[in-house]
Formats: sequence, C-alpha cells, structure tokens
Amino acid sequence: MRASLLVASVTLAAIATAAAIVYYVQVRPLANAPESRAAPAQSEHAGDMPSLATRLAQRLERAPGDAEGWVLLGKTYQQMGNFAGAADALRRAAALLPGDAGVLADLVDVLVVVSGRRWTEEARSTLAAALRADPAHWKALWLAGTEAFDRHDYRGALAHWEKLANNAAPGSEMRSQVESSIAEARALLGEKPAAPREAAKAAAGAITGTVELSPALRGRYEPADTLFVLARAPSGPPMPLAVQRFRAGELPVRFRLDENSSMVPGRVLAEAGEVSIVARISRSGSPQAQPGDLEGRSGPVRAGAKVRIVIDRAIER
Repeated sequence: MRASLLVASVTLAAIATAAAIVYYVQVRPLANAPESRAAPAQSEHAGDMPSLATRLAQRLERAPGDAEGWVLLGKTYQQMGNFAGAADALRRAAALLPGDAGVLADLVDVLVVVSGRRWTEEARSTLAAALRADPAHWKALWLAGTEAFDRHDYRGALAHWEKLANNAAPGSEMRSQVESSIAEARALLGEKPAAPREAAKAAAGAITGTVELSPALRGRYEPADTLFVLARAPSGPPMPLAVQRFRAGELPVRFRLDENSSMVPGRVLAEAGEVSIVARISRSGSPQAQPGDLEGRSGPVRAGAKVRIVIDRAIER
C-alpha cells in the first residue's frame, strides 16, 4: 500500500480526477483562448494532449502572468506523465498564487514524483506553505500524513489523516481510503483499530451500474480507446457533473459515480436531482462527443440508482 500512496494522492478526491483534467484542458482553454474564439468547437487538436500542451505553452510565453494558464499547463503535463514539466509550470503558478493551497499541494505531489518518491527540502517547505494557506486542505493533509508516515512518524501521520477523515463525507471513498491508512498506522504503533465511525449509506449518494457493448458494434473501436462514463443534467450545461474513465478494452465494466468522481470535488449527485448517464467510447480521448464515437445512454435516474447501459450507436456527423 505504501509504495502506491503518493500515486493514490493524485486521485484520492476522485477516481475520475484524470478524466476531469482531460475535460478541463481540452475544452476550457480552447474555448477561452483569444486565438480560438472564432474557431470551430471541434478543433483538429481537440483530443491531442501534446499539441494542446504546446499551444498552451506558446500562449503563456506571450502572457507569463496568467496564473490559471500555468496551473492548466501543469495539470496537462501531469496528465501526460511529464512530471518535470509539470513541476516547472506549477512553480510558476505558485509564484503567482502564493496563497493557493491547491496549487501548492499539486506542486508537492509532482516534486516527490520527480525526485523518485523522495521528500526533498523543496517538497517539504512547499507542503508547509500549503498547510499554512489552508490547514484543512484535503490533499495537503493527505500528503502531510504520507510524509510523516515515510519518516516512520506514525503518530504524526495519524494527526493529519484523522483530521482529513473527520472532514470527509461519511461513506465516501475518500473516507474509506483514509481510514484504511489510519488503520495501517495504528497497527504499526501496536494499537487496536478505532471503533468504526457512524457513516451514512454510501449508496445513497452514488449511481452504480454496468456498461456493455452491443454485439453489432464489435470491431468498431480499439482496446486503447477511452471509455468515459458521464453523469449529465438532462437540461443543464454540457459539462458533466461526474466522470469515470476506463480503457475500452476493459469492457464490460462496472462503474460508480459519486462525490469522488464529481467534477466539483465533494459535491454529491443527490444535489443534482435527475441525471442521465452516458457511456461513450472516444477515439480521440476527448470527453466531447465527436463523429465516430460509440455511445449508449440511460434514461433520467437519481442518486442511489443502479443502471445498465448498452453502447449501441455510433455518433454520426
């Protein structure tokens, strides 16, 4: 468990954090960039992360004071696995946003990855700054507990993780993961696990189900294509409320959309009322529907529902 703990910290808030970043970096910057306002919504680069990163970096050369742009570039590089580039971009963002705990925590995460999972002085000082900016920030608390654990300071790890657990929603995946780490730290201290906390039923705020492919569409996709499972408000904005991402080669899949897969971390689907669940195989890697993508949908459902979705149609031009 400890070997993958820092990797897990990237996605602790949501299994779908990566999908949320993909949506953010492929849709929002293209829509907001002055040079693209007159361009068609379906850019030739819409699903090409390296091209998007290059375009964004070029724009930042012209506007180096764009803090949001540097954050965006850092997240894009992180999604691409370019952690050194992500660290450089997030350093620029942190310099422009010194009191932003989220940016500082993201920088800590990539700094530790770049250093080969070692806690450098820069990573520790940046983490301290994140906690000063927001002592309750979930990722800063998670990383602070991890740093203490890696020093074999299990009591210190407990202090951070228990604070995080107390702030996490009862029954949430975040709460479950943190409590698992707390139990591990307590075991290493020779202590008995704490009594289970009273939790609301996790299923009440989640939509679960399966996604299958119609036999008629077999051979119409590549196993490496991206499968998105999205919750959308039937009459709301196009941006999904929650997202989970798989490889198409994993079909059939079981999914779970809850607060941890929300595009706004901590938001529960129960707040959205009725939603539609969309399963889409994307050739480009973009969650935006494009010609040639394969799709299936559910009817309106509410949090707590279990649904079965069959991908049974191809999106035409």
